Parts: sequence; structure tokens; C-alpha cells
Amino acid sequence: MLDAVLAPARTGSVAGDRGGGRESVSEGPWPASTEPIDVVYTWVDGAWPGYPELLSRHAGSAHDLNPNRYRDNMDLLKYSVRSLVRHAPWVRQLILVTARPQIPHWLDTSRDDVRIVHHDEFFDPGDLPTFNSFAIVGNLYKLPGVSRRFLYLEDDRLLMRDVVPSDFIAPDGRIRIWVKLQATNAAADRDDASRSPWEGALAWS
Repeated sequence: MLDAVLAPARTGSVAGDRGGGRESVSEGPWPASTEPIDVVYTWVDGAWPGYPELLSRHAGSAHDLNPNRYRDNMDLLKYSVRSLVRHAPWVRQLILVTARPQIPHWLDTSRDDVRIVHHDEFFDPGDLPTFNSFAIVGNLYKLPGVSRRFLYLEDDRLLMRDVVPSDFIAPDGRIRIWVKLQATNAAADRDDASRSPWEGALAWS
């Protein structure tokens, strides 16, 4: 499990308001006998030497070259990992998925609970290189050694309170979905050409 290497971990269950008027449905600490849960991050540094040139050779549109899609924005991954250690110390291991040969310079990869997995370790060679986040996320289940159930976090997501596995998995084993309709694209947006691919995908979810 992740320990307090980056920040002191707190204990106890989560209760009360979760934001947006929602209440927690946490049942408290997760039993020790429950299956392990990993956290998977996707990350890329668009300024990594050679990466802009590789992207330019394969870009199909100006949208593909938008620097906001690939920049390592203010080292947000570092702060996300710190929040994970502080608020979810029960996580078995952190798996960072990225393009070879990238590795964040500040990440301690000597730890047993931290792993780097590059795209060529779980993608078919004919599908690489890829810059498509949908393709990457859609193949995360192929990650070698990943837990049967895992949490996927993007590098700009921060945990602001303690969480426990039962915030994500119900007692009957089903995945919890926290619905916030005012921030979710509606079905009516599915054929709206002005929406981004990500917004269109949300409209189908």
C-alpha cells in the first residue's frame, strides 16, 4: 500500500457532503480481506525532447497540435499523487501510463508500489504511436499486473478529502456512479457537431 512518503496520511471514514449537494454513501473503512485496488494515471509531457516532432509527424488536424492537450501543466501530477497518498493510503500501487521514454523526474520509481508502464507494453505495435486519450483509456484493462478493479485518475484530479473503496464500489460489487447532471452532457448533445469528442462521448455515457 502507498504510505505517507509525500504527505502524512489521515485515517477514518468519509461522511457528510461530497460537494454539489451530494451526500456520502461510504460504509466506513474497507475490510482488510477485500481485493486490492490500484490507481492508474495517464500523463504525458508535451515538452519532452523529441515529442513535439513525433506529434507533428502524426497530427491529423490543428486540434491534435493544441499544446493544452499535452503540456505538463504546473506539475499537477505531483500534487495529485500527494493528495492520493494523503487521502487514499489503502491503494495497493500507483501505475503511471505514459509514452516511452518519459518518466517524471521527481517520481521515485524505485518503490515497489510505483510502476511506470509505457504504451508499447500494452498496445499492439501497429497502433503506435498513439496520442488518442480515448484509445489509451480504452486499453487500460490490458495493463500488466493491474488489479481487477482499479481507479483511473487524470493528472489534474486532486483528492480533497479522505476516501475509502466503498466510495467507489457498492457492497454488492457494482461500481458507484456519482451523477451530477448540471455538469454532464445530455443525450441531446450526441449529434452536436460543435461539441468536442470528449463532450460527445460523455453524451453517450
